[in-house]
Amino acid sequence: MLASGAALPAQLETVSRLHRVALTRPVAETGHVPAGMELPTLDQAYLAPRYQVAETTASDDPSAESWWEEAEVREDLAGFLAGFLTSRGATERPLVVLGWHRSTSNRSRTGCGSGTAPTPPTSSSMDSAGSPPTW
Repeated sequence: MLASGAALPAQLETVSRLHRVALTRPVAETGHVPAGMELPTLDQAYLAPRYQVAETTASDDPSAESWWEEAEVREDLAGFLAGFLTSRGATERPLVVLGWHRSTSNRSRTGCGSGTAPTPPTSSSMDSAGSPPTW
C-alpha cells in the first residue's frame, strides 16, 4: 500500500512481498548453530543508520569535522530520502550522500548543495584527444 492509501500495482506488490519474506531469513545461513542459540532474522538485526543533513554553500567545508558539530543527528533516513526525492528541491539542487563511520557511532552525512551539479560529459564535449572536460 502506498502512503496515499492506494494499492500497489501487481508487479510492485510481488517485489514488496519477496523483500518482506527475505527479511524473515536468519542473518547467516549455517548448518551448525550451538544448542540454545538462535540467529536473529535480517529484520531483527537491521540497524537504521543515523545521519545528519546540512545545506552547503561554495564557502562551506563539509570535510571538516567541526563543520558538522551543529547539525542534528537524525534516525529517519528512509523517510528523509522519500521526502527529499519526491520534493521540488530534488529537481533544483543535488543531493550528496557522504558515508562516514566512526567506531563509536553509525551515521551518514547528507549535504544538499545550493549550486547545480556539473553536466556529465557527452561525446560533443570531449576535447580533440577524446578526454572529458575538467570541471
